[in-house]
Amino acid sequence: MTIIITGQVEFSPDGDSFLSCADYSAICLWDRSGQKIKTIDINCSWGAIATFLSDGKRIAVWGYDPKLHLLDVESGREFKTVSLASGYSLLQIIHNGHSLYESDDSERCRILDIDSGQITREFPRRNNRVGATLSPDGRMAASGIYCTTISLWDFVSEEDIRHLEGHVGSINQINFSPDGKTIVSCSQDTTIRLWDVQSGLEIRKFEHSMPVNNAVFSPDGLTIASCSDDRTIRLWDVATGMEKQKFDGHHQFVTWISFSPDGTTLVSCDNHGKIALWG
Repeated sequence: MTIIITGQVEFSPDGDSFLSCADYSAICLWDRSGQKIKTIDINCSWGAIATFLSDGKRIAVWGYDPKLHLLDVESGREFKTVSLASGYSLLQIIHNGHSLYESDDSERCRILDIDSGQITREFPRRNNRVGATLSPDGRMAASGIYCTTISLWDFVSEEDIRHLEGHVGSINQINFSPDGKTIVSCSQDTTIRLWDVQSGLEIRKFEHSMPVNNAVFSPDGLTIASCSDDRTIRLWDVATGMEKQKFDGHHQFVTWISFSPDGTTLVSCDNHGKIALWG
């Protein structure tokens, strides 16, 4: 099924619905059949990045103004804002939705408590630590968005662990596997690379014909889904490296994908506003 809308997509934690950001002015909620549940209007200056918090009852939205906006899913109302250092920060919701990791073009990184809005940690930004994805246990971070090297570092001590080298183009996304033992990254160099966290070695490499915008693990960790400027979504077998399936249907660059929590459905969107559900 396809829906015409714009922006980013993400399933809710319970998998009963997914959100999309529409034209920088609204967040739409949809059920798994593709029927619209509601539209939540937002200020266009906020930007268009949104994510469910872990309870599924709140949505965090951020963009070009230096604030994190918290919305109540049921009422659609904004109930809190959290001040950020910059309107151009890269953010990561961490600690089961209780904290926020913020990094920007300055030389500092911050961790903020979402409920209080207070800074709980602040430390110097080293090397390429703009943006960070945390391991499932919250102890390790992987950074490297817009760079060609991934930095693994201890999120508690802030010490470097190792660097993962292999990409020759800017990295677009980095994600840990559900068990935290492997990392998947995708890049402008048209590749998806699978890395062993303990050794730092590249395990496998998968390829599209054009830059890859996102790559995510399925909830069971056995499959990687990727989307690309080549207008396809592909499913890869983690164990063998073989392509399991290719989805055609988008006619523009595919920019975002999200698995449902049960792993049976994939939602994708392209840069001209088409959303597709695959299952």
